Amino acid sequence: MIATPKKQPWLVRMHHRMRTASFAMLFVATSLHISGKSYGLAAWLLLGILLLVYPHVQYLRARRAEDSVSVEMDNLLVDSILLGIYVAALEFPLWISFSAMLGTLSNE
Repeated sequence: MIATPKKQPWLVRMHHRMRTASFAMLFVATSLHISGKSYGLAAWLLLGILLLVYPHVQYLRARRAEDSVSVEMDNLLVDSILLGIYVAALEFPLWISFSAMLGTLSNE
């Protein structure tokens, strides 16, 4: 017998789409911001990991969990914390802070 894969709740699928889209747009905005500054390679790597890789890791984590909705709620909290730390590290540029806030609030 072939086991059918467990269908994920719509919340997990929707948050993955929203997180991926909003973080990709935030990546573009933040890239434009830090390209004119003297940030090193570490800032670029952290930017890529946080905004391009991290959304997919969170989705895999929620997809494999027994209670995927609960894990997704935890993911939203972690999103807010990590983006807050990154915006603080960039010294709170107004338009990036606003974009990060919108990105996390649209997922909730």
